[in-house]
Amino acid sequence: MILGSCRRYYPSFGVSWWVYWQMMNTEERACVIGIVDDDRRVVESVWNLLESAGYDVRLFDSGEGFLQAGAINDIDLLICDIRMPGMDGTELLRRLARERPRLPVILITACSDLDLTRIQGSNNRGVFRKPIDGTALIEAISAAIASV
Repeated sequence: MILGSCRRYYPSFGVSWWVYWQMMNTEERACVIGIVDDDRRVVESVWNLLESAGYDVRLFDSGEGFLQAGAINDIDLLICDIRMPGMDGTELLRRLARERPRLPVILITACSDLDLTRIQGSNNRGVFRKPIDGTALIEAISAAIASV
């Protein structure tokens, strides 16, 4: 179970130190987003985007690595590639459906020939094709977290 609420922080250089200190010393915490993808370039790009938007990000290069790290209960949202060596995204989604069915998941893929209707699930909050539209991804994340 994840305790507490989360919000994004948008640091601004025009904010006084007192306002910034109060903002950073609140009981709320930044949302934790897990990224599972075997493509290092995509992981770094999405990580940079989410960090700049104020999210706390955890990186995993495989579904197995994500599960072995025990991160399933430490994140508020998961961004997962569909096609990866070893455990693919669809198998990871099946595992998540059993262990944490309400965890919001956003899927990403480079495959244009993939039948996305077979992987639609109740926790699936969107599918993005690579290259990923950063603005649309941030909007989907905000909507997914707000709906939980």
